[in-house]
Amino acid sequence: MISLHGPHPIGRTVHLLVDASRDNRMIGVEVWFPQAEVSGELMMYELLPGVGFFGASRSGGVPKSAPLPTVIVSHGHTGTRLVYSQLCEALASYGYAVIALDHPGDTMADVLLNGPMEESKNLEARVADLTFLLSSLLGDVPGFDHGLSIDRSAISALGHSFGAYAIMTWAGTDQGRNALASLITLEPYLMHLTADDLSLISTPTFIVAGENDATTPVATNIDPLLALVDPSLTTALVLSGVGHQGCSDVGMYIEVAPTVAGVPDFVLDFMGTMGADTTGTAGEPWRPVTEAHIELVRTWLESPGDTTGVVGVAERYRGRSLL
Repeated sequence: MISLHGPHPIGRTVHLLVDASRDNRMIGVEVWFPQAEVSGELMMYELLPGVGFFGASRSGGVPKSAPLPTVIVSHGHTGTRLVYSQLCEALASYGYAVIALDHPGDTMADVLLNGPMEESKNLEARVADLTFLLSSLLGDVPGFDHGLSIDRSAISALGHSFGAYAIMTWAGTDQGRNALASLITLEPYLMHLTADDLSLISTPTFIVAGENDATTPVATNIDPLLALVDPSLTTALVLSGVGHQGCSDVGMYIEVAPTVAGVPDFVLDFMGTMGADTTGTAGEPWRPVTEAHIELVRTWLESPGDTTGVVGVAERYRGRSLL
């Protein structure tokens, strides 16, 4: 685990939302938040049922009472809501409510069982998931008993890979334009966004790319976009020594999984195939990469649209501005 945590103890709750308007579509949701005081038992992050590791979050507890700035997290293709636990915990420790959801049909289990969704259907479903989640979070749709006080003026969306495509598309909807204070895209899949799509977005947007990203390369997902975006709304950075999973827990999984009793060999073998995904080079230390993402995201959230702070952070981690 990383050590880049803030002053607040971290609470965590698990929810299942049901969207009655879409054939009772069931959406798993994880919530991290700053506790008023330390409370609850440490919670496990499961690699498999009953097999996993413990982070810094504790079950339940009383959230800070002040309205909380909030970050909604959309995972990448075949990901899950838990694969960014270190980032989510760190943000909560600095005073943010962090709400991550699964996108049914595009988790690892869904794809292994049923095959991949067609891209346009996946995007449509994800935007509807995000719309429903925010409506539920704000109480416009009943059933999400999260117990938090949400600062409606400070709601941001964060997406990794295909999740970045989803939040950018969501930001162009009426709800997105009215509700979202900032967008954060990490190692993003953005190659299909058009000038018309981007013209609908009026939200300050932060793009973090990995120079060693072989899954969503800068040359195809970022460079073409830079000529289309509004530079007054967009900050784009590239980090050297960073691969596609630089923002996720993959580096930590590779390190921790062999030490966890009960992890099957096929899981360890699969982890071994991802050795280069965090940094771009197998065996390179992953913590500086994860911590760079945490520091960049936290700096951006403190002042969305202020390029100076995040550029300074990026330079410390061998990064540079693309705009």
